[in-house]
Amino acid sequence: MIDALGLSRGDTVVDLCCGSGQNFADLQRKVGSEGRIVGFDISSQMLAIAADHAERHGWRNVELVEADVADVVLPPDMRAAVSTFGLDIVPDVERIVTQIAAQMPTGTRLGLLGSQEPGGWPDWLVRFGIWLNSACDTEREHLSIRPDATAARILDEATRHDFWWGIFYWSVCRKKGDGPAITTKDTGA
Repeated sequence: MIDALGLSRGDTVVDLCCGSGQNFADLQRKVGSEGRIVGFDISSQMLAIAADHAERHGWRNVELVEADVADVVLPPDMRAAVSTFGLDIVPDVERIVTQIAAQMPTGTRLGLLGSQEPGGWPDWLVRFGIWLNSACDTEREHLSIRPDATAARILDEATRHDFWWGIFYWSVCRKKGDGPAITTKDTGA
């Protein structure tokens, strides 16, 4: 998914619901030390872990902002935003994705990685899978929260990939405007 964002050295990228900063290494490889990573999260404890992670790696270009994703103000120079397993657990995700899309500059991309209820699975198998993942706080109602569906409806979906038997997806959408949409043949997150 990170490759499909079309990031280059020197770009600004936003990590929505960044948590402990697990995306930072992949984003850093794309934007380099000349770029900027802006991580938003509602949890001060997770941001403290993310700050320690950035410090240990010597990444001086990481800016962390404590904010509810519903109140995020995106930097006007951003090239892309990502959310990995963050937006698919927030209430009122349609409103939030719509707000984020409205702030995105023309031509920027939104990458989403999340889980979904796999199509065609019998109910007992879905319930069993949720039970197996109960230690990860997996709940069925989270599988129906679909930021990717909202993003694909209001932006141009450039590429999408379902994997692990349809349990997970990643999607990259582009804000409509000048220039071609990015396509990719990536097979993983």
